Amino acid sequence: MKKHQKTHFCRISAFLLSLLFSAISFADVKRATWIVADSATGANRFLGAPIRDLGEPFGLAGFNNVFAFTSNGTTPTPLSEFTDPTTVLATGVDEAFLALLGLTIDDVDPDLLNVPYRQVPVNVSPDGNVRQALPATSSVPGIIQAQANPTDNITLADWLRARGQAEVKCYSNGAHVTMIFRRLIPNRLYTIWGVFAGPAGLTASPFGGAPNVFVTDNKGRAKYRRQLSFCPFDESDSPLLFVDVVYHSDLQNYGAVPELPLQGLHTGIVTHTQLEFSFRGESID
Repeated sequence: MKKHQKTHFCRISAFLLSLLFSAISFADVKRATWIVADSATGANRFLGAPIRDLGEPFGLAGFNNVFAFTSNGTTPTPLSEFTDPTTVLATGVDEAFLALLGLTIDDVDPDLLNVPYRQVPVNVSPDGNVRQALPATSSVPGIIQAQANPTDNITLADWLRARGQAEVKCYSNGAHVTMIFRRLIPNRLYTIWGVFAGPAGLTASPFGGAPNVFVTDNKGRAKYRRQLSFCPFDESDSPLLFVDVVYHSDLQNYGAVPELPLQGLHTGIVTHTQLEFSFRGESID
């Protein structure tokens, strides 16, 4: 057989094998679904209102973790449908969240409230005891600790530009999930959390396992892929309710928990939900 004929034969064989494996793989898929993410400003919250009715026993459960900066005070303003899109976003804690911990807003360090996201203190010491806001990389020498550009204030309009979609393929022994994001906050750290109906209430777990982290590029784009041991649509004793895409304003993550509330680092202080993929519940228009 001539050389070019062998090459042609090899290409045809490779193509046929790829079709065969694709057919086998496709035949094993029990369910393939695309899900579009909802804009969010908290867990099951958008501009102060519930995103979905989660059904019994959780209903409209959730909490806000994105707030509006108040320029003439120390208390952030809750977001609403009437909030100006040019409003700068800042730290705050939902009292409904604090109540779950047996705390009130008086138990929160007031210096951590109403801080614009770019000014949130970051760990800068080896012992973890010193946290301070970082300057922009473009304004200091390279040896100085700094945060990546851009560093201008994040507005509500910036926040709501984010888009995400997820492809979920369920197999006989689990699932594969691919999430594609655009228009997130550029050059910043995010984590992905599955929120389950656990026996003790809503329970957040690293989606697809820890580390559940990704970093956006300079245009706010990113992908996240994970293999799961279960199909998110299947019924179980602890079903998956929704998946949160969480922005870390303090530029760091905390392993298998979203944040450290017992150290005063509550959701809304260092973590903020920007997008949410819903797997159960009825949408609230």
